[in-house]
Amino acid sequence: GLPHTASEGNFVFIDTGKAHAYVSGVLRERGILVARAFPRYDNWVRITIGRPKENARARRELFDALGAKRVR
Repeated sequence: GLPHTASEGNFVFIDTGKAHAYVSGVLRERGILVARAFPRYDNWVRITIGRPKENARARRELFDALGAKRVR
C-alpha cells in the first residue's frame, strides 16, 4: 500500500513518508538493515529482497515502524 518503484532487481525502493534516518534507525533497532539514504529521496528506503520469512519479517517491522495498518 506504499508508493514504490517498479523493481526488476533484488530490492524494493519504498516511499515511507518519513525521514530515512528515522525509519532506518527504528528498523536497525529491530535487526533490519536498509541501504544508505539517497539524497533526493529522503523519505524512501531501499530493502534488499531475502528469503520469504525474512521478507515477511521486514514487511511487518516496516509497517510497525510506520505505525501503519499491517498487510498480508
